[in-house]
Amino acid sequence: MEQEPVRCDMVSADTARVVVRGAVGPHLARRILTILVRTVMHALMAVVFVDLDGVTSLGAAGVSALAEAERVARRVGVHLDIVAADPAIRRKLRAAGLTDPHPHLAAAAYLPPEVPAGATELLATPFDGDCLAQVRQRIRGCTAAHLADELDQYRFVLAVSEMMTNAVHHGGGYGRLRIWHAGDALLAQISDQGPGIQPGNGGPGPGRQSGLGLSLAREVCAEVSVNTGPAGTSVLLRYLLPPAR
Repeated sequence: MEQEPVRCDMVSADTARVVVRGAVGPHLARRILTILVRTVMHALMAVVFVDLDGVTSLGAAGVSALAEAERVARRVGVHLDIVAADPAIRRKLRAAGLTDPHPHLAAAAYLPPEVPAGATELLATPFDGDCLAQVRQRIRGCTAAHLADELDQYRFVLAVSEMMTNAVHHGGGYGRLRIWHAGDALLAQISDQGPGIQPGNGGPGPGRQSGLGLSLAREVCAEVSVNTGPAGTSVLLRYLLPPAR
C-alpha cells in the first residue's frame, strides 16, 4: 500500500507530528503548507514536529512553504520543530533560516519506550536551556489531575527537572520529554543525544552534578531505568501515584 506523501498524527493533546515523504515540488509544498497552518492554528497546539526524514528532495517551493508555516507558528506561539536526516536538506533549511536545531533527533526520537498497554500519553515536547521553566509549568498542568497533593507534584516535577537539566548541561544542550499515565504510576522519559554516561559516573554525562541528579531521581521514584551509549542517553522514571482516597 502506497504511503501518503504528507500526513499529520496527533502525538498528544497539544503536540502533533507532520510526516513528509518523497520529492517536495510546488504541488506537495502547497499541501504541506495547508496542513501545517491548519495544525499550528489548532486552539490547544503547543508543539508541531515536522519529520522530513523521508524527503528525497526539497525544492524552493517546499522551503518557502516551511518558512511561511514557521512564521504562522511564531505568531500564534507554537513551537515548530523541523528535523531532516539528509545533510543536503538540512543545509537548505539552515540557509533559509529555518529551525533545524536538533538534526540527530530523527523519527526514532518520537517513538515511545516500552510502556504498559493502555498507558495514556500526557505530554511530548522538546526542550533546551531556554525553556525549562515553561516545560516545568506544562508538567504541573498535565499531571495535576493525577497528583492532587502538592508535595507529590513537587517531587515528580523535581525528578523530571533534574533529568532535563542533566540533558541540557551534559547531553548536548537539548532533549525530548514524554510523560504517560500508566495505571498506578506516572512514567517520564527524558532523552538526549549527548556522549552518554561516562564510566564510573552515576548519572548522564560527565561530572558529579549529573550523578547527584540521578541519585535524587532514584530517591523520589519507584524505578529509574537508564539506557546510555555514544549516541545519547534515555532515562525512564516511574513515579508511584498516591492511593485513591
